[in-house]
Amino acid sequence: MLLSKENKQLLEQQAAELNQKYHDLVYKQQDDKDLISGLLPFCASYNNTTIEDEYEIEIIIPDNYPNTPPTANEIKGKIPKEFHRNKDYDNTLCLGARLAVAKKFKENPCLLHFVEQQIVPYLFSYSYYKKYDEMPFGELKHGGEGILNHYQEVFDICDDLSVLGLLKILADNNYRGHQNCPCGKGKRVRNCHGNTLRNIMKYQSPDDFLYDYEQVCECILKRNKEIPELLISANLLKKVKREYKKQK
Repeated sequence: MLLSKENKQLLEQQAAELNQKYHDLVYKQQDDKDLISGLLPFCASYNNTTIEDEYEIEIIIPDNYPNTPPTANEIKGKIPKEFHRNKDYDNTLCLGARLAVAKKFKENPCLLHFVEQQIVPYLFSYSYYKKYDEMPFGELKHGGEGILNHYQEVFDICDDLSVLGLLKILADNNYRGHQNCPCGKGKRVRNCHGNTLRNIMKYQSPDDFLYDYEQVCECILKRNKEIPELLISANLLKKVKREYKKQK
């Protein structure tokens, strides 16, 4: 699927704006993909420490841009593959939990903001880490554990299974305000976590939430916890059945 004519014009306009400030970042089409690539120099500071550095990057534009944020990669091997990468998404740079990335992009859905507010902090973090052997903004957890920690903050809940129950609503696209809230406080969803659920539904699709749900499930199972049948996502079961049929 290709970008619509309107979104294509928007992308070209934003790419030109980005190029005005970062002259080596150039928009191109390659193998039916819309890409921004080139050298990204930056100067950033943390705790009175300033770092100037530069990286060759590639920004991959999704087919439904700007509804979904881009992904990015460093293409000259300056950053090792084991440093904060999205293992399930072509090893792209892990700019944070996907929901957090989507929310930040939604605030200002343009390439220049994405580069300066999401890519540059990541690159600065690696440059800082390489120089001082510590992360400037604290070490974020990887994979499912990092996703679980983010949703614990979003929902203001510590209990793993309560978080999973709320994620199940999002993964199944099954918000019902009159039902009991999975957090266990004994309130209806609409009177408890309803506002939070409705708010974050704007930032991701059910498929994206299903991915997060699966990652959290794996994290919980690794902790040798059982997942009650009540918390099993209907969409996950459908996905498993589809994959099973393909294998037969």
